[in-house]
Amino acid sequence: MEGRAGYVLDLDDVEGVERIDADQLTRCWDRRWPRRPQGTLKGGPPVGFHDPLPPRKTCGQDLEAILDRASNPETVPEQLRRMIASAKEHHHLELDAQATPAPQRFSWRVLMHWYQLTEHYADDQRADLYEVVVTRHLHDPAPAHILALCEEDVPGLVARCTSGAE
Repeated sequence: MEGRAGYVLDLDDVEGVERIDADQLTRCWDRRWPRRPQGTLKGGPPVGFHDPLPPRKTCGQDLEAILDRASNPETVPEQLRRMIASAKEHHHLELDAQATPAPQRFSWRVLMHWYQLTEHYADDQRADLYEVVVTRHLHDPAPAHILALCEEDVPGLVARCTSGAE
């Protein structure tokens, strides 16, 4: 190798690159290596890495799981349940995650479950369901799961849940 050794760092969302000379770095080694879990990193892939994936849930099974954990499953009308059960694909997006400050700490996540009703995607051929997950503290063993049918209802639902009314 000619010249001084160095590294070039390219960080996302930063213009250009930064050169760091190797003499600014110190040598070290990982003394934890002998105590690593078996089957990790250099010893090969983790145990079960090549095992087949479990079968995907159907749209109906996915909806049932959502309704089972929801505190208001009656929000989803029977006609919408039938449409979702016969959907071709289901997708999940996390739209929002926020928290209120102490002393009355709440955190919430807004999940969008959307179901593709036809073989090929089209905006007018999907069914949406919104799930708001509210926790009272970081390790809340029983967070509240509340459903909404449209995105416009979510802010009011969050406000109601975090004010202690739910």
